[in-house]
Amino acid sequence: MFKSISVLILSTLFVISCNKDEIDPGASSTNDTSNFNTNKPTTPIDSLIPFIKATVNFNNWYAKQNYNGFIQITSNNKIIDSQNSLTKVDYISSLEQDTTLSSYLYQYNENFEVAFSGNQYGIAAYANAHSLFYASFPLGYLTYYSSSSPSTEGPEIIYTDSNGAKWSSKNGDQTGSIFNVTKSQSEVDAFGYPYQIVEGDFSCKVYSVTNPQPNQYLQISYGQFMLNYVKP
Repeated sequence: MFKSISVLILSTLFVISCNKDEIDPGASSTNDTSNFNTNKPTTPIDSLIPFIKATVNFNNWYAKQNYNGFIQITSNNKIIDSQNSLTKVDYISSLEQDTTLSSYLYQYNENFEVAFSGNQYGIAAYANAHSLFYASFPLGYLTYYSSSSPSTEGPEIIYTDSNGAKWSSKNGDQTGSIFNVTKSQSEVDAFGYPYQIVEGDFSCKVYSVTNPQPNQYLQISYGQFMLNYVKP
């Protein structure tokens, strides 16, 4: 009698496991882009709302999309390098205050931009190079992009202060600074167009964009972000 019951239980478990496999969409899911990006994490992105927070010269700065008038501005720039006829792509995402809203007209339009200097490849291949787009957001610690070596890829932090002056991490020394991509998740929108959700931590020094001086900078500490990047 006990032997019969054991056989019945095992048969039932086998049927349940088979049914689960049959309904599991797996790689057929419309949002699955793992074939394009090997860096897709096994855990989901922590926050669904884009944000940036950091300490700027000991002052806390925090922005979250649709909170206190902050909106996400995404711009992706293509820069043509005339020397070798390649396309250099900068993927930029930022959060800034929407001063067109009447309730925010008297607030400073400070903002942070987090940029990735993307892959370089032939202009003809640009339109279909989804894999190169995804590869521009690798996991792990990255070396900052520097104006002294423009052909080297890397991240860049751009800060606009309350006076409208821009400061960038690319214009000076970054000894002791960090930029760590903790999660990098490939997605597609409702129209099948690729975009990337990126989370990370950063600290750096930002120097004047108009007149950088080695000993004049703002210290950015305890930075964190989660932003969306789209393929232009």
